[in-house]
Amino acid sequence: MSREQSTDTQRDSSQCLPFEPRLALASLSGEADADWAAAGADLAGAAFIGGIALDEPSREAARALVDRDRREFLPNDPLVFIKEQLAPLADVPIQPGVNVRSTTVDPIREAAAICAEHGAILELNAHCRQPEFLEIGCGESLLADSDRLTKYVESAAAEGPVVSVKVRAELPDVDLPTVAQRIESAGADVIHVDAMDSEAVIRADRPGNETGRRRGRGVGGSGPMNRTDSNGGRTTVENAQLALLLEVSGTPKPGNVDRHRDLDGLRFEQFMAGAVGARRGLERAAEGDSVGAAFEQAVDGMATQRGGNTQFGCLLLLVPLIKTAANSSLTPVGVQSVVESTTVDDAVDFYRAFEHVDVAVDDPPPEADDLDVRRGSDAAETLRRRSLTLYDIMALSADPDDRIGDGNAREWVSGFERTFRAADALLADEGPVGDRTARVFLDLLAGQPDTLVAINHGQAAAREVSDRAAAVDGDLDAAEELAEAFVEEGYNPGTTADITAAALFVALERGLDV
Repeated sequence: MSREQSTDTQRDSSQCLPFEPRLALASLSGEADADWAAAGADLAGAAFIGGIALDEPSREAARALVDRDRREFLPNDPLVFIKEQLAPLADVPIQPGVNVRSTTVDPIREAAAICAEHGAILELNAHCRQPEFLEIGCGESLLADSDRLTKYVESAAAEGPVVSVKVRAELPDVDLPTVAQRIESAGADVIHVDAMDSEAVIRADRPGNETGRRRGRGVGGSGPMNRTDSNGGRTTVENAQLALLLEVSGTPKPGNVDRHRDLDGLRFEQFMAGAVGARRGLERAAEGDSVGAAFEQAVDGMATQRGGNTQFGCLLLLVPLIKTAANSSLTPVGVQSVVESTTVDDAVDFYRAFEHVDVAVDDPPPEADDLDVRRGSDAAETLRRRSLTLYDIMALSADPDDRIGDGNAREWVSGFERTFRAADALLADEGPVGDRTARVFLDLLAGQPDTLVAINHGQAAAREVSDRAAAVDGDLDAAEELAEAFVEEGYNPGTTADITAAALFVALERGLDV
């Protein structure tokens, strides 16, 4: 679908919309260039390069992001760069677009003119949440300053290209349907709502608004609740429940409840009941609800059995993984984008979940006493005052200075590194899934001290437990003996079990045969 260049500033969105197939590849700063767009031509109808910082304040913010190891495009001349990126796409069968950031109007107008000349879509970034951009009024801060955003849209539209605005849903004090109507009136042709944002918000912005919509990192379709998989037709939610059941059924998993062993006050059947009770929260994650709200409901449902905390940590990992899988982007990059997009409201819901069940946690350092998760809803004021998102809370817990960090929080900030590695091991292994699960559990425990053991018995004991698991070296007969010893000694590597459940979910989504 080679495109003729247009020098006519009369705006005609039919040149670019609708594109076929109705799948657009969303921009990823520092990665999405012309080569990236061309590589997706067999899969998608459109690709958005960028984001590209146009003026000096936005470029300075991009440099600050690079200083903390994020990828950004920083060419000597961003406008020349846009021309150089669009030119080779003229004969590529994909509709190009360019995602831009700027604190001033003139560079947007110039970029829009270049896009019009090359038959490309100009996309204004009102989505980025990085603090460096928010401080200068770029990214999602534009949604709270709709006067300035509409001025940007008007200036871009006047140059002739199709104009898209990438937005973020569920921002406090932002009425997205009203903003959508304003930017449409200003000349926007497309509103790009990230597919990882709330489906409810996306539905709410539709009445009376005919502006086209594009969803990032995936498109609508049969949906996670109805899709048919190659592995028996299970939905994403059913795979999540199955992962919880397979985790507790796998044996031997030294120190944990399994189908051969109960612990004092915590029985095998209570884990099964917890997996059933969590379903509605898991469904909400698959439907696109916020991570915090889905997690709290899952924990509330889990807690209806009489054993107490059976799968709190499992759910903390599963909910963002489910939300990612539901949008067909179950990769480390995909789930990292989901968790980094969490909000202050998600953090408040996370804290509220601690009111449903007793969870073993370490004491916070004295300077962070007001962030103790055991405060539950009472911490909401502090979270809002300090603008702490759920991802921020996880980052604080992942790598403390003086003790073993929280293993589940570390997954959140590392792109679920251990989860995906363990899923690969499950898929590469042979034999019954229960045996594979036990071997993966042992490998995870040997590789890193368990958070729950460290909380209950101290760091030295946690490291000793890992050393003893490593000595088993995957021998399940030896692991049976170790399981009996750990139960007798009271060692319960619960965080390792959480990551095992998350790995089972990823493996099931990728075709683990059960």
